[in-house]
Amino acid sequence: MMQLRSISKAYQLGEEELTILHDINLTVLRGDYTAIVGTSGSGKSTLMNILGCLEQPSTGEYYFDARAISKLSDNDRTDLRNLQIGFVFQQFNLLPRLSALQNVMLPMVYAGYSPLERRERAETLLERVGLADRLANRPNQLSGGQQQRVAIARALVNQPQVLLADEPTGALDSRTGGEVIELISGLHAGGLTIVLVTHDASVAQNSERIIQIQDGRITADQQTRNAA
Repeated sequence: MMQLRSISKAYQLGEEELTILHDINLTVLRGDYTAIVGTSGSGKSTLMNILGCLEQPSTGEYYFDARAISKLSDNDRTDLRNLQIGFVFQQFNLLPRLSALQNVMLPMVYAGYSPLERRERAETLLERVGLADRLANRPNQLSGGQQQRVAIARALVNQPQVLLADEPTGALDSRTGGEVIELISGLHAGGLTIVLVTHDASVAQNSERIIQIQDGRITADQQTRNAA
């Protein structure tokens, strides 16, 4: 489903070139639950950004469902991000002036759904994540865990093929973070492909596969006890 071949990523800093990723080769199959683990500065978030088509690699090729991302137009990459990939971030990234319902409906506006379809699907997803009684609440009226649940509902609203979660528990206490990971694990049990970035080994243990990244290189790739 997702394949990285000899991926490197470098940034130009004045006269110096800083390489963040070095010759990454990685395949994620449909239905996988993969955790990418590393310390701050290891390159894991840059790797996630490439998987999510938010950044282009400097060298190498990324294939999503056998399509070479470098060959896609900007519009095609935008459509891929909006329709095929769901994103969950550490800081939730909710729009503060919109209600939970409006935040979840927003991606469907760009996807061309009718107002009725947008409302019905958003309500269904908010109910699914346990927030049926918080539809009208704005982000500042919700706890951190509730905000992350809204963000997960928003990520799912266009029925993506894969959910990319970048430190989804990083801004939460341990109990609330555990609830969010339980929700993500339930989504995987329902068939959704999950790629999760974390620095927390205990969070990673909920996955089926752990990829360790250090100094921009994959140093370990192993299955967990949850693997089928």
